[in-house]
Amino acid sequence: FAHTPASAFVRRHAPPRLDGFDELRRLLGSCGVVLDASNGASLARSLDDAKKRLKETAGGTPTDGVHSADALFRGVATRAMSEAQYCVTGGAPPSDGGGHGHYGLALALYTHFTSPIRRYADVVAHRQLLAAVGG
Repeated sequence: FAHTPASAFVRRHAPPRLDGFDELRRLLGSCGVVLDASNGASLARSLDDAKKRLKETAGGTPTDGVHSADALFRGVATRAMSEAQYCVTGGAPPSDGGGHGHYGLALALYTHFTSPIRRYADVVAHRQLLAAVGG
């Protein structure tokens, strides 16, 4: 980002809609955990707290039921996430408060590319990353 602050083409993941977490809030509440989805790091802590609570209920042993419930909670959380968006960094940050980061990974700055042969946006991100590292 420091190499191209006004022209980096990035893929971002904005914060999710708060009502997207209603089901997860209910599920975690049944385990005695209050969901905090104010940011990605808080969401991760809430999910970890739920797993810990389930493990304690199971006598401290991670059972198949604990793993299944944890997978369910994380799947429901993932469904609440916003779709990725491509944007250019130079202007005002997006109005949703997510900046140019990744909500789910709790990163303020983020970019992503898959294979440069798949999407032109990924080709651009790949070229910018190579330029930034001197490649």
